[in-house]
Amino acid sequence: MNKQLQRLWTRVEAVVMAANDNEEVTYAGLQIQRSTFKHPLFCNTEYYRVTDLLSGNTVMELHGHKEKLEICKYRKEDYFWSNFTSAAAKLRCVENSFGLCHRR
Repeated sequence: MNKQLQRLWTRVEAVVMAANDNEEVTYAGLQIQRSTFKHPLFCNTEYYRVTDLLSGNTVMELHGHKEKLEICKYRKEDYFWSNFTSAAAKLRCVENSFGLCHRR
């Protein structure tokens, strides 16, 4: 179980990092759409929707604040995530080597 939670955390972290502040980005076979909902009385809420480009299936939905995201929908099949997490790890390595990494 601990391994599955670690894998899930890695995937959520990779989605947030790949989306950055963009409203829509295509990244290693997955499309990430990000939007912010502003409520007059409460704080802003962010919403992430991750879709597989080939099948059009929704792979993950997240909402909340960057510090506290809640998972609404999640498909754990590795074929959705393998290229994405690998590319995210390489991007993080490149950003760290150039000192471009922005810690949230």
